Amino acid sequence: MKDTFKCKGCGAPRQYITQFCPECYSTGPHDPIDKKPTRTQPAKHKSTHDDPWLSNTRAEEKSAVKKRKETRETEVRPRTFKERQSTSETDDNREMRSLWANEKKSNRKPISKKTWKYAAIGGVVVIAIAVIALNFGTITQQLTNALNRVSAVFAYQPPAVPSAASTNTTETKPVTSNTQTPSNNGTANTNTQTASNNSTVTTTINNPEPAKDTKKPVLEGKPQPLPSDTAVTITWKTDEKATSQVRYGTDISYPFPSSEINKMELTHSIFINGLTPDTTYHFQVISIDGAGNKMEEGDYTFRTEAVTDESPYIGSRSPNFTLSTLDGKTVSLSDFRGKKVILNFWASWCSPCKIELPHLQATWDKHKDSGEIMFLTVAGSQSDEDIIRSYIQDNNYNFTVCLDPGDSVFNKYSINSIPITYFLDKNGVIRRVQQGMFTSPGEVEFNLNSY
Repeated sequence: MKDTFKCKGCGAPRQYITQFCPECYSTGPHDPIDKKPTRTQPAKHKSTHDDPWLSNTRAEEKSAVKKRKETRETEVRPRTFKERQSTSETDDNREMRSLWANEKKSNRKPISKKTWKYAAIGGVVVIAIAVIALNFGTITQQLTNALNRVSAVFAYQPPAVPSAASTNTTETKPVTSNTQTPSNNGTANTNTQTASNNSTVTTTINNPEPAKDTKKPVLEGKPQPLPSDTAVTITWKTDEKATSQVRYGTDISYPFPSSEINKMELTHSIFINGLTPDTTYHFQVISIDGAGNKMEEGDYTFRTEAVTDESPYIGSRSPNFTLSTLDGKTVSLSDFRGKKVILNFWASWCSPCKIELPHLQATWDKHKDSGEIMFLTVAGSQSDEDIIRSYIQDNNYNFTVCLDPGDSVFNKYSINSIPITYFLDKNGVIRRVQQGMFTSPGEVEFNLNSY
């Protein structure tokens, strides 16, 4: 189709009156070709085709872009890994790369002797530091031993010359001489040594005996008696380790000695049982140290407590009783003064009582060899003796079972429900009471260790 219009802005030929002009971005309306533009319609933009200076500049720019592209294609440079994987290297590029590598290698400066010297010194220093670090402990020990030897040399003192006036140990030293040895076969005494053409010099060394200890132990403070109705525990302290004993009685003659504890201790404790309730006693404490020095200190007194019929409670004295056991023996609660006592009341028909007995047995097995704990159980009158005996044997229980056929002990302790367990200290004082059954040995241990 023949162009019938020319652009209104740049004058380029166009087919339509409203066709878009890519040169000057004009959209028309364009002028017909045979119609000249009027002065009132000047061109908005000049085309590069009509301006020679703009045309030359554009041509130079295109030439420069083409030249840069050619230079970039022929330029020798290290290629990336992706380039080596994606394209194959031509012979020309390979040759140019080799030339570039050789040129780079030729430009390297040789390593000077001074550099090699410093490198060698640095390597030796690093190796020395590593060796010292690995053998630091050995080197330190060797240095310590050397310093100890040097210190021993400077600290050495020659032995003192023994005194010639002492008389215990005899030492004979031969001395060179031109004289003959004494008569009687040249022997001065049986402890001397002689030699031909030698004279004998006799010296003796005195070994003084250590000073004998004549000081008796000294009592610190006053003895502390802790009486009950039929027993007492007496404690005291001395300034040095010594034995323990107490003499006591109702007068100052102290007719009754307690058992003596030969263990050397600073704190002493003696337990005395079998006393009369509500009675005043006199006593003195006795301690003997390792050198045999004896201390006797008195007169001290204490009074035993009176027996009451009051119901027991925590902090009160536990009522004493005497009962027969399954083995046919007779035991009294007062026989165990000086020990902690676990006193349990139960019956053969009581299910909770049977549930807790294994826990009590476990505690008894743990402490029975210590000699400081006693475990007693009291079975009431409604329990059948044969049933109790078979039950104890079937379960391999080895604690002491007391029989209370008349409920006299139950009444004395005001027992209204079972099981119930009393924990007594060494003086028979009630410290804790467990109403109801134990569910584990740990509960028993907790009560036992709480006082």
